[in-house]
Amino acid sequence: MLENDAISASRFLSKFAKLMRHILENSKHELVTLENEIEFVNEYLFIQQLRFDESFKYEVVFEEQGEEASQIMIPPMLSQPFIENAIDHGIRNIDREGIVKVLFSIRNENLIVTIEDNGVGFYHKKQGHQKLKDHKSTGVENTRQRIKILAGEYKTMDLFEIRDLNRENPAKTGTIITFAIPLIYA
Repeated sequence: MLENDAISASRFLSKFAKLMRHILENSKHELVTLENEIEFVNEYLFIQQLRFDESFKYEVVFEEQGEEASQIMIPPMLSQPFIENAIDHGIRNIDREGIVKVLFSIRNENLIVTIEDNGVGFYHKKQGHQKLKDHKSTGVENTRQRIKILAGEYKTMDLFEIRDLNRENPAKTGTIITFAIPLIYA
């Protein structure tokens, strides 16, 4: 819009409006289908990709054969705060193409959600700033609590893990967030 590119501006506004409708619709429900959540994540990542001049690629995958994403129910927008952090804190200011991967898989009666980026890493210290691990993100903390409550309510695995790839292998960069939520069928 700032560059008077009417076609790109129209495309962005159209996608943004669709994303907002999706958010408003999902906010009415305690659970949505995994298929719906995957569609939301793709819309969100597409908008972010446009916003940052396509400086990153993304991939959203449900890797289970024989499972129907339309039959699995999950709380809406659980992965969004982590995807937002992957973009804003991980890949936004790197000097190479960023990558964000969102993977949904099934393990032991749980839906496992993994968000991976190739950014600076969770514990990267920016000059003059506290370590990111000391920062308490409201979205991340709220989501972590939602995951803990679900695990207790359904008596399932309480998994929430943040891994800094650079700490595991100095040649790698990026962060992997993994969490489990109970497998609930429609």
